Amino acid sequence: MKETMKKKTTMNIEKISDEEILFDNGTKLSYYHEGQCCEEVYPDFKYLKCLGEKFDLLHWCYPADLQIEIVKDTGFRFGGKLENCENWTFVPCYNAQNGYYDDNLELIITYPDKTEKRVDIRNGLQFFLYQPY
Repeated sequence: MKETMKKKTTMNIEKISDEEILFDNGTKLSYYHEGQCCEEVYPDFKYLKCLGEKFDLLHWCYPADLQIEIVKDTGFRFGGKLENCENWTFVPCYNAQNGYYDDNLELIITYPDKTEKRVDIRNGLQFFLYQPY
């Protein structure tokens, strides 16, 4: 008799680094920005590392069909609806430069089957203008 495996509909954060968030089902949340000198454009996953230690993010449950919502001029949040509630986690995003460089920033969700979903999140950037020395 052939046994059918039930697809897991939820996932938990397994590891948070400066470059990505790994979930226990193999899903990965990362980003892409073609950087140049004198600029920093990034989602602040380090913020989640600190928050995770305080609020135990590793035990929070997220839907396997992870959703991304831009929070204008401040960052984005990821999460979605679960059976009995909604769970969202905010990530601040920054664009520190002198105004000359590109502000493109893509969030990449890589699923366990290695397919990708890319989301343009440049509207969620906090812009900090600085002058070179």
